[in-house]
Amino acid sequence: MSDAADFEGVNIMIRRKGLGLSQGELADMLDTTQITISRWENGARIPRDPMVIHLLFDECEERFLDLVDELVSVAEDEEKLANAPEVAYPMYRTQAEYQKRCPHAKQLPYLGMYQMAVAQAAMLVRSDGQAPYVEYI
Repeated sequence: MSDAADFEGVNIMIRRKGLGLSQGELADMLDTTQITISRWENGARIPRDPMVIHLLFDECEERFLDLVDELVSVAEDEEKLANAPEVAYPMYRTQAEYQKRCPHAKQLPYLGMYQMAVAQAAMLVRSDGQAPYVEYI
């Protein structure tokens, strides 16, 4: 395949992984198959309408960053109110538990996306001197 297909495929893979999505989850979001996503990512095929994919990524990344900001602000509020040196983020063991119990599941539909947002927030909180940890609920 061409360099353009390889470039497009790498961009799709990087953005997908950055959001914590599996190929199957992205396929579900785009109403296609995991094999199609794999072919795009390895440059064997080019998406018919790559703009649709990138608009979906833009929307997901915006919601992802909003959640990271919210999680960081929770830690900042806890530190101000209770002078807490640590902050706990709720974590879920399964996709079903996440969808049932997490208020952010509508914002980010897959557990992997939420886990990536928690990890990003934890890195930011840690750099500010707090000790973040996850708490299974």
